[in-house]
Amino acid sequence: MATKRFPLYDEQGQEYLLTASETIDFLLEEVLALRQTVFDLENKVSRLSEGPLNKNSFEEEGIPF
Repeated sequence: MATKRFPLYDEQGQEYLLTASETIDFLLEEVLALRQTVFDLENKVSRLSEGPLNKNSFEEEGIPF
C-alpha cells in the first residue's frame, strides 16, 4: 500500500509532498513560531500602553509609524 502524501507549498510556490507525520511536524513548527510572534507582539503592545503613545515610542519598538 502506497503512503499517502499531502502537497505543501512554500513562499515561492514550490510544491513538496509530505507524509501525514511530516505535515503534522511542519504545522506544529509553524504554530510554535506563530505563538512566539504573538507573544512578542503582546509584549510590544504592553510596553506601548504603559506610556503616552507617540511616534518615537512606536519607532523604538520597531513599528513603522
